[in-house]
Amino acid sequence: TTKLVLAARNTLEKHPDFVMLAPDAKNAFNAQNRRQGITRMCEEIPGLTPITQMGYKEDADIFLTRKVRYQHEDSWLERIKSRNGTQQGDPLGMVHYCCGQKRVLQETREYMESLKQHLYPDDNHAHRTARRQSRDWFMGAYADDLVIVGPPAMVARIYCRYAYLNQLYNGSVFKRAKNVACSMGLSANEVQTSLHRELQELHQLPTQSVDTVIESHRGRNEERTRFSLLVELNDLHFNTHIHGVEGVELLGIPIEKEQSDLLAHTLMLKRLAKTSGTWEKIQPTITSKHQLAQIMQYCLRTRFHHFCRGIRPSRLHSPVKAALQYLKAQHPRDELYQNLPEPLSQDQSIADYIDA
Repeated sequence: TTKLVLAARNTLEKHPDFVMLAPDAKNAFNAQNRRQGITRMCEEIPGLTPITQMGYKEDADIFLTRKVRYQHEDSWLERIKSRNGTQQGDPLGMVHYCCGQKRVLQETREYMESLKQHLYPDDNHAHRTARRQSRDWFMGAYADDLVIVGPPAMVARIYCRYAYLNQLYNGSVFKRAKNVACSMGLSANEVQTSLHRELQELHQLPTQSVDTVIESHRGRNEERTRFSLLVELNDLHFNTHIHGVEGVELLGIPIEKEQSDLLAHTLMLKRLAKTSGTWEKIQPTITSKHQLAQIMQYCLRTRFHHFCRGIRPSRLHSPVKAALQYLKAQHPRDELYQNLPEPLSQDQSIADYIDA
């Protein structure tokens, strides 16, 4: 996960006019077509076929805590069949999902390569420069977390193509729960405006049938950019702030403009407060020094260090006072944050503050 975040952040810093879009799929593992995922999983890893057939030969029952009305009729259900996605707690769930997404990601990457020539076909200085920069276009995924980095025109098209192929091959609509977007050189309003403008242009293209889309996809021609948008533009929103601070959080790691430390410091202080709160709760139950060492080493410190793994070292040495004041102002009635001590000096760094 750290590699994915660092690759996205480094690309944004190299190209300040690029935009990062990280769509968050809602109910991703349960929305994927079970049969298609199992088929592809057994094709990719034949050794899993016996255990897969044992676990999914028949649809499992999900018992409800209360009866529910069936399609507004007089019949009431006490249990329903589990026929989509993977069963809760199945260790094969991640493998099933990734195998089901493999073809979607492969064809989306192929489409991304074709966009370079389609968006910049002319032999002039601007298009030649854009084609050189297109070598740094980035698309990566970790399970259901997709990251797209590039110019707004490319990001909007890849976003929609992925949603379309996900429905085409997996039989499920790629529902957006919360989309995050950011840029190192563009403001939050410019990011919102540029993405919405590109999506509006795509929405005006004619819709093709499934067969035409697949055929044009193989032909690598201009028609490949024309596809159904599959999103409601009125409901589409890109989150560019966290807790009122401009920046986003990707796989638990903050990404913000290079000259700002407020988001990283705020998230670190929130994690510190939660860790301290956990320590206060469990401290009365500790009965031996061995338990104390185990909790400190493997629970609290490991948990906190895992959160800080992707934060740049330079951000750890900048003053913490501004972020501490901002956090307390945002949560005036929350004792968890109000009880955080004041820094020892005006220029005390976030690293020294946490160590103290």
